[in-house]
Amino acid sequence: MRRYFRSLTLTLTVMVITSLVCAAGTFAQRRRGTQSPRPQPPVKKERTTPTPAPPTAAPAPKCTLDLAQSPELRGFRLGMTVEQVLARVPNLRTQLAERNNEDGWHYAEMNRDDLPSDDREYFNRGAVEFVDGRLSYIEIGYTQVSSNLEEFTKMIANNFNLPDAWRPSQSISRLNVLEMLTKGWKPLESKTLDCNGFRVSTMIEVQYLGGSGPLSNYTSPHVQIEDTVAAQLLAKRRKERDEKERGKFKP
Repeated sequence: MRRYFRSLTLTLTVMVITSLVCAAGTFAQRRRGTQSPRPQPPVKKERTTPTPAPPTAAPAPKCTLDLAQSPELRGFRLGMTVEQVLARVPNLRTQLAERNNEDGWHYAEMNRDDLPSDDREYFNRGAVEFVDGRLSYIEIGYTQVSSNLEEFTKMIANNFNLPDAWRPSQSISRLNVLEMLTKGWKPLESKTLDCNGFRVSTMIEVQYLGGSGPLSNYTSPHVQIEDTVAAQLLAKRRKERDEKERGKFKP
């Protein structure tokens, strides 16, 4: 009998302890659920530096001068009549009479002695062309004022107040066309400025004089000024003439 009571007492004790433990766990769980969460420190936002917009490319410089504003070389300006040019260089009359064709083109070359005495300084030689009786092309070769293309181009631009919009190019001197055809010379490295109705080109020509002295190679910087509208007109006429001649061909 005593053993029975001891067993019962032990069982009841265990049940009471279990109930108390469960109740305590439930209470703690409820308390955790009702408590507000512990405040967290605010997240510090990193300050971002805005990416600068790429700089807008500056527009490329260009020449806005028109034909009436083209440079004057030794008293010659594009658009002059044949008689106006002959008033300055009468010695060209014979050449202009001989070197012309049905396309309305005239050509003449100038030596230093052809120019008035006040225009001969640094002058080596030159050429002029006409289309329909108007000066459409001027080329002047100077003495050795410079043997550097960049330097000479800057000299021309500064003297005539031309914009810095020159581009690399390949040019042919009208004074050396025959040599280029017979000796296979290649176009010279040059700088070209394209304007409204005309273009200006600079180049450095090297002439071999023979021998081995310091003047065996003669450097002559050149300037060309051309009426681009007249040049296009002349090219169109010559193309039409060639096509007409081909049309006449009968084998």
